[in-house]
Amino acid sequence: MKKILICLAAMVMAVSVGCSGKAADKPETDTSAQLAVEEGKFDFYSAVADMKICGHDVSLPCTFRELGEGFAYDTLIEDSKYMFSTLRHNGEDVGVIYLEPRSDGKYEESQIVSLILNSKSEASVKGVTNESTEEDIKKALGEDFTKTDLNIDYGSEGNGFIRILLNSVTNTPSGFTIMMPTAE
Repeated sequence: MKKILICLAAMVMAVSVGCSGKAADKPETDTSAQLAVEEGKFDFYSAVADMKICGHDVSLPCTFRELGEGFAYDTLIEDSKYMFSTLRHNGEDVGVIYLEPRSDGKYEESQIVSLILNSKSEASVKGVTNESTEEDIKKALGEDFTKTDLNIDYGSEGNGFIRILLNSVTNTPSGFTIMMPTAE
């Protein structure tokens, strides 16, 4: 029975990825990765494929333009590895965005390297919202995390990373930091 469920899950994912138009952007998912998710293990790509920012469905990796209407950034500041700026939605500051540098200046087409989303972004990552409890977070993202002070960290900076900043009063998420895996 377990093998049948795994095969069905793999078929559903294959059909879903085929319809999303982003299959080339994400690594192939195999059955062992599906088992890891089922056993409470964190899967970065599964988490960032199911996000909302300011009411927009977002699936990373994506370009800035793919975030949708209403998103803008201020003047980009150049660093040696990326460009960054305040991320805005309909004029409201919702966080900070980091984009890959481009020599042609077409930053709307730049891949998003990292996002820091504040509470005004009304963000959710795989169903985790600003009202989620720590137990809700574990159910959505898995048991393999590190908790320090007010941060719950999943993954690692080089391999894909999600940090959930908790509100010190409610102990619920008040912001997210998402870092895409770095190219080797």
